[in-house]
Amino acid sequence: MRVGKGVASTMTKKGIRVKDLAGELGITSRTILSRCREQGIRVQNSIGRLGADDERTVRSWFSQDDHKGLDATAAPPTP
Repeated sequence: MRVGKGVASTMTKKGIRVKDLAGELGITSRTILSRCREQGIRVQNSIGRLGADDERTVRSWFSQDDHKGLDATAAPPTP
């Protein structure tokens, strides 16, 4: 049986893909990958999956109030 596309299909027993989590959080996969590597969380690339514990950790890093300005690809604020 095939599961349709969407957020529900990105969460499996294996975890959520970095790119899908980045989309939910409104940041780039690169931002998540960089922080994971700094903190010792092993993930290969943007289609790599994070386990439930690592997902919670990443979500806490980039909560709505805390991640403003951390996205390396975001345009600088206009004066």
